[in-house]
Amino acid sequence: MPSALGEAGEVRDEGSAPPAVALVEAETGRLRRTVATRSAIFVVYVAAVLVIWQYAVRWSHTTSVVLPTPTEVWHEIVTQPHLLLTNTWVTSYESLVGLGISLLLGVALALVLAYWTWASVTVLPTVIALQAVPKVAVAPLIVIWFGLGVTSKIATVVSICFFPIFMNTARSLRTVEREYVDLVRGLHGTKWQLYRKIRVPWAIPSIATGLRIAVPFAMLGAIITEFIAAQKGLGFVILSASQNLQTPLTLAAIFFVTVATGLFYAIAIALERLVVRKFPIEAGRE
Repeated sequence: MPSALGEAGEVRDEGSAPPAVALVEAETGRLRRTVATRSAIFVVYVAAVLVIWQYAVRWSHTTSVVLPTPTEVWHEIVTQPHLLLTNTWVTSYESLVGLGISLLLGVALALVLAYWTWASVTVLPTVIALQAVPKVAVAPLIVIWFGLGVTSKIATVVSICFFPIFMNTARSLRTVEREYVDLVRGLHGTKWQLYRKIRVPWAIPSIATGLRIAVPFAMLGAIITEFIAAQKGLGFVILSASQNLQTPLTLAAIFFVTVATGLFYAIAIALERLVVRKFPIEAGRE
């Protein structure tokens, strides 16, 4: 086979790819095989659980009120898609709006905590004290304060999701490596420039991590309040169906909660990975 002399004097086949390209292609192929294998294992696992569930209920002659079969749950999903999808949208809206407010509030208070030293003895103890209060106990008060509408659900989501975003952001803002701080000060930069150029970009990956941690709790916060006072939402569907002994519909609504939460969590993971690639310094340090 004809060959060509490379830049460093080595002999390389003309038809072969450069070593770096070949290495990237090999790594990409390995990752694809890993993803395909894990996906196949997960599908087989879910299928096995559903089959065991189906036949265990039939063989034990358990009534659908106690535990319906997967086919009965699927029947509810197929026959009542409008009910389930409409209420999924309501709960998702409450969760996402509350999550967005939590993100803004958590980052803002973390900046206050990092910028002013007096906030360590005022803001931080207050946040920790509020976090220690059980949210299930506070939810009825939130309904009294904010009413029976969507606002009370959003407020509950904020009370649950705010803390992980705040703590992740505050920790990262205050743990910037010393040489970066000294560099800005050596160039006579202002405190505002230090935050805008160094601390905030440094903290962005941790903000994304806090958001990922908070995402699963968003749906939980909305559903807790829907249990207490609501006329729509997946929490309302779950509570109404269970009170009427409609266990298949209850499990169908829980399935939609799981799917929506999983979808939001996957988006949060993708966002976190994108942010880490864009701002790799702080992520690499961890």
